[in-house]
Amino acid sequence: DGINIEQYINEKIYGKQTTRDTKNQPQDSAVKNSFKPEDFINNFDGKSWDAVHNHFDEKLRAKGFVSKEVLDKFIVEAFQHQNPPKEKNLFLPTSALKHKIINAFFQYKSLFKVTKRKKDDYVKLLTDYFEGFDYDTTWNAWKLKK
Repeated sequence: DGINIEQYINEKIYGKQTTRDTKNQPQDSAVKNSFKPEDFINNFDGKSWDAVHNHFDEKLRAKGFVSKEVLDKFIVEAFQHQNPPKEKNLFLPTSALKHKIINAFFQYKSLFKVTKRKKDDYVKLLTDYFEGFDYDTTWNAWKLKK
């Protein structure tokens, strides 16, 4: 059973309880109220949903590294809530492609020349939210990309 991003966002972010059994629920607008990109508040670096989502969608999801559901969940957790999950997200490919995944995060930071965040914070976007990426190893890979 896959992750239902709307259910996850509504429950974890907005505290709304949802169920998968909709037979006995009225189908009005209150029940259908769900996360919308325009409700996104980027507490990490202030960039819009479109800026963050478009970058990681192109660099990660479109290349088959991560599902849409995991990508959306990551963006909300990391940029809006800034609360790493107890169980980190997983990428789909083998570790042989780690350098391409690290590069996607490096490129995101490089897109925005002016930021209040340190390089350390951007490294943690990857190491704190995804399984298989050690902080020191990832930091060292970034040092080579100056």
